[in-house]
Amino acid sequence: MANSNVIKGQIYFPHLYEPNPSFDKKSYWYELFLAVSDKDFENLKDQGISDVFLFEPGVKKYTPDPIVKIATWANNSDGSPTQPPRIVDEDRNILLECDIGNGSTVRVQWYKKIYGGQGKTIVRPQLVAVQILDLVEREDSLDRSNDALAFE
Repeated sequence: MANSNVIKGQIYFPHLYEPNPSFDKKSYWYELFLAVSDKDFENLKDQGISDVFLFEPGVKKYTPDPIVKIATWANNSDGSPTQPPRIVDEDRNILLECDIGNGSTVRVQWYKKIYGGQGKTIVRPQLVAVQILDLVEREDSLDRSNDALAFE
């Protein structure tokens, strides 16, 4: 594996235990969107991270901060599953299940993945692991307290 990097920020829309379908609905990503400092954002640009993974400050409505999408494919090119990212708590204990809500503070381990061809090179941050530093538990957007009534 290439040299890894670590970046800290607030996580949004994480898909860390169950992969999220890509636009084609045929491939899947383990992914997260990370709000980072201006300095870290500029550092990612300087490292050559492709624009499709970087969102300037104010582009995303859920935060005024710059955002980086950090992801890894859920399957290899031969269709075999990849290892999902490791999720750990502040003491580096593995978390097999955790409802990570938007705005949780995390550290993300990643490395630079370069691929492409025919004159187009993609450089993306490849997701390796997430350490939860300050958990904001995810809340269901629906009140399900009356669900049982529908079955009476």
